[in-house]
Amino acid sequence: MTIARVARWLIWPAGLIAHSVLVIAAAVIAPAVLSPVAAATTVLLTVILLVVESWLPYRTDWSLRGDPEIWRDLGHAVMYAGLAVNTSRLLFLVLAPRVIAVVPFASAFRVWPAAGPIWVQVLLAIVLGDLLEYVYHRASHHSAFLWRLHAIHHTPVRLHVLKGARHHAGYAIGRGVFVWLPLLIVGAPPAIVIWQFIAVTITGLAAHANVAYRIPACAHRLAVTPEYHRVHHAADPRLGNANFAAVFPLWDFLFGTHADPLTVEVTDAGIRNDPISRDFVAELRWPLSG
Repeated sequence: MTIARVARWLIWPAGLIAHSVLVIAAAVIAPAVLSPVAAATTVLLTVILLVVESWLPYRTDWSLRGDPEIWRDLGHAVMYAGLAVNTSRLLFLVLAPRVIAVVPFASAFRVWPAAGPIWVQVLLAIVLGDLLEYVYHRASHHSAFLWRLHAIHHTPVRLHVLKGARHHAGYAIGRGVFVWLPLLIVGAPPAIVIWQFIAVTITGLAAHANVAYRIPACAHRLAVTPEYHRVHHAADPRLGNANFAAVFPLWDFLFGTHADPLTVEVTDAGIRNDPISRDFVAELRWPLSG
């Protein structure tokens, strides 16, 4: 068995485990630096996946090399992950809890098991948060305004690891409204809510990589895998409006939006008849142009 063959089987689970172990270790040992450690880990694994993509590409025509959109990808990543996500954290995980605390009758909605073990609360935030993320993501494909916030994530005709953070900055604020705020209203502490985003980042990083993974068939039903998410980026609208889940495919099964990555083929990615100009400023202005 060659090194490349072994690597194809190991890269995906090893990446998820390494990412998870490092952020969990930070949460246990030094919770004050959880966010910077999570960010640094994501950057480090991105660099590693870029190297692996050049070694074991899923499709050579999706290579990072020669991609004319790299600088726009990086620009959106900085705007989204660096600026908008932190702004959303300030608005919804710092300021919003203070407002909720003084709102009359807000305590009537507090059903969160705040006295329970931390690990139970984290798992609950990830699962319930993933359901809300599914609703937000699916709504972003059916609401004209939300689609304008989400569309630039689907414009690339190549999929590689730099496309994962290619989101409009406004999409991060939308997550605060549709995902984080409901969790806060039912009483989830902000330090617990942030794990929803960490979980999405862990699965999403590998899901966009142009790597020829080998993943057991059963895994596609348990977690969002690269094959599973590639279906969602298909230019074919029938496939592009399937597999909305970010962490757990369960939601697609329950709500009838599942497409089996083992039985469908993604021939091309992107948006057919894409109306968005290939310009960074134009992409930022797109949600306001309708």
